[in-house]
Amino acid sequence: MSAAFILSPVDSKISSVAAIPILVLMFLWLLLSVVALSVYFYRGWHSVGLVENKAAYVLWMSIETGFAVAAFAGIVWFFVTPS
Repeated sequence: MSAAFILSPVDSKISSVAAIPILVLMFLWLLLSVVALSVYFYRGWHSVGLVENKAAYVLWMSIETGFAVAAFAGIVWFFVTPS
């Protein structure tokens, strides 16, 4: 799908006008998502000492972290592997 945004039509000598703003917005969204998730997990793992039920909290944070890593790996796998 990204090739449809980046590449211009075969019979045209102009570049895709919509490609630049869409790619910039995609990059900004990706950057903000990475920063937000990093801050979330950083705060979450550093507050282990503040909670009463540490075992349940560590289990929950481990599950969340595992799913986040699996989702990231799935997205990377989807875009990197040829179809």
